[in-house]
Amino acid sequence: MANEGKLYLNKEVAKIVGITKRQTLSWTEKGLVVPSKESLGVGTKRGYNYQNLLEFGLCKSLFATGLGFRSIKKLISHLREKGIIQDWANKWEDVVKRTYEDFRAGWEKHLREHPVRKELLEELDKLDGGIDTISKDLTGVIAFFFGDKESWFFTPWGVDYIFSTRALSEGFELSNSCMLINLGKIKKEIDGRL
Repeated sequence: MANEGKLYLNKEVAKIVGITKRQTLSWTEKGLVVPSKESLGVGTKRGYNYQNLLEFGLCKSLFATGLGFRSIKKLISHLREKGIIQDWANKWEDVVKRTYEDFRAGWEKHLREHPVRKELLEELDKLDGGIDTISKDLTGVIAFFFGDKESWFFTPWGVDYIFSTRALSEGFELSNSCMLINLGKIKKEIDGRL
């Protein structure tokens, strides 16, 4: 990654992510984003790394939906604990490809057991142009379900595909609400500004 190890100051973060300097400070002070390098007193400045840029982008997207501070903090903490944010920053293409390949292997196994449904594999090949288009466009969406037991699932495809999956309807049945997060889109926007 070209920006590995690089640290950004508050005003750089604001410009790259498309937020105000005050939002950068506020979201840091409230613990939504934990800077890579904390300020050590007068005359020193916080430093934010690439992962922090993505976290700010995620906060921006979530606040734009009208989600409240507590829900956003809970969601970001959950994604950070599960290693999703780290994977998003450091090995996104690998995660997308691996998920696609696992999904495809599952379909191929299903089709060997049920050969009557071969047209499904052809549909899979048409979907988003296959793995080459997926990795090129860095697509990838997480569906996060709020409720008694928070849960999530990741798909290498975009939002359109999620709406056709059984996992979404099952998740709705077990939760109070659902948030779809287009990680690929957020990453692509931030990468475009670097």
